[in-house]
Amino acid sequence: MPLLHTRPPKFQEAALLRWSSNFCVAQVSKGPQRGCIIGNFRGRMERPGLNPFSRTLNERWPCSTSPKRGASISVRSLDTTMRSHYFMGVSSVALIALGGYIAVALSSLPRQIARNSPERASVFRPLFFNFAADYDDGSVLGLAIGSTRDELFGAFQSQYAATGVLQAACGREDGAPPLTVAQSDVTLGEAGARELLDREVACLWLPARSIMLVFRFAGDRLHVVELSYVRNELNL
Repeated sequence: MPLLHTRPPKFQEAALLRWSSNFCVAQVSKGPQRGCIIGNFRGRMERPGLNPFSRTLNERWPCSTSPKRGASISVRSLDTTMRSHYFMGVSSVALIALGGYIAVALSSLPRQIARNSPERASVFRPLFFNFAADYDDGSVLGLAIGSTRDELFGAFQSQYAATGVLQAACGREDGAPPLTVAQSDVTLGEAGARELLDREVACLWLPARSIMLVFRFAGDRLHVVELSYVRNELNL
């Protein structure tokens, strides 16, 4: 199906078969250029012999029907074919993207992303896009596992003094008297904040980011960090 880059020769006879605002199809029944021609002619051909494509690039296909009756290439069927190819292409891209998303979601990559940004990692946790993971090595949100209690509290003060609060109820012994609302959240600058890390379990809440960090100690060192991020509080 060659594309004619030059002006085609004069046609001895031509008849407009289909036309729209963007395309028209003409049939040439005589001469060396006999066949079906399609182009972007904007208008109606009034008389036989007029070449509607003299100012455009044209593509020519052999006619599938008798030259006497003329070829009938429907713009509607061409549009349908083009749309089918378009939707097939879009569907293929969507399936590839979905496959990539599932592959990432099932891999360890979201856990690695969550060490620095649980918000981004939660994108790979449908349906509610919350995230939770436990870590026993490396660092989580700038807090190194294996740190001593004093080192951990120093990291709290340097990184989360203005945004984090310790949960006083976290790690309390069974049967301890209940706390008031004012007593339950302890800012890192308050008196007694450091003592909360002397328990076997300590909790740091980052309200602006909806992140809870639960710290479990083995002896004097941080052993496990339990990270949870809540984007959506709906439950199944």
